[in-house]
Amino acid sequence: MVKLMVFFLPVFPDPSSARGGVTRKSIIDVYDHYDFLGIWEDIKEKVGEEEVFFIIDNAKIHLPFRRWLRRQGIALMEIPAYSPDLNPIENV
Repeated sequence: MVKLMVFFLPVFPDPSSARGGVTRKSIIDVYDHYDFLGIWEDIKEKVGEEEVFFIIDNAKIHLPFRRWLRRQGIALMEIPAYSPDLNPIENV
């Protein structure tokens, strides 16, 4: 039996942005606020490091966030753009 753990973190618009939308700052602030790194470590400990995946698309707004994740020591698997057959999040 496969154990699946899923969690979503809300991302709110950045009131300081010119158009009031989501920014790299608002994404990183939310992940810091909810202690994403602590949650990540807890999940890896419970299910095994080789079984934990973080899925994020290739939206331009995510580029600074992906850099932040790498600086935190989280390895990302690159998924080709516009490949729904290879991108598991498209089937969720």
